[in-house]
Amino acid sequence: MEERRERSDGGSESQLTKTASMLFEHIEGQINLADTKAQLTVAADTLFLAATTTLGRGVLADMLNGGAPLLNRAMGALNIVVLALLVCSLLFALIATRPRLVVSKMPTLYYFGAITKSQSAEEYVAAFLRQSPQEVTRSLATEIYAKSRIAQRKFVRVRVSINCLIAALLVWAAIQVLTLLSQ
Repeated sequence: MEERRERSDGGSESQLTKTASMLFEHIEGQINLADTKAQLTVAADTLFLAATTTLGRGVLADMLNGGAPLLNRAMGALNIVVLALLVCSLLFALIATRPRLVVSKMPTLYYFGAITKSQSAEEYVAAFLRQSPQEVTRSLATEIYAKSRIAQRKFVRVRVSINCLIAALLVWAAIQVLTLLSQ
């Protein structure tokens, strides 16, 4: 027979645990979404880097050549800006996807890093089964908070990465306009 503790607001502990589980899964989905966006940005950055480095040969030579027309030197400088922005975009996207394996200050029985760190499988199963419904809910809430912080960091890094990619595209477009005007 399932024991249900009534909370002061009329909700049961099992309902709270179910809600926490749903929120836990939602936050996990947000982390996956951030990783997907970062992976797509890595792919776009890589393709754009490959295209711009092959198209921009001789740019540095023009930029450093004092006798080259001013427009060519300006386009060379802009090509270097594009390259720097793409490298920054790639770096932030890669950092967003890089896992950080840090055990929380409040380790729970739900974080894989804490699960295997200092106990055997039998000890883990026994500890997990000994949890009260309130302890399960508390552990889920702790993990929800930890995963929310992870999702926040990932999305900030993805945003910076995409902003750098957009800036690189805008500068590249300006270079294309300058190229057309110089012909």
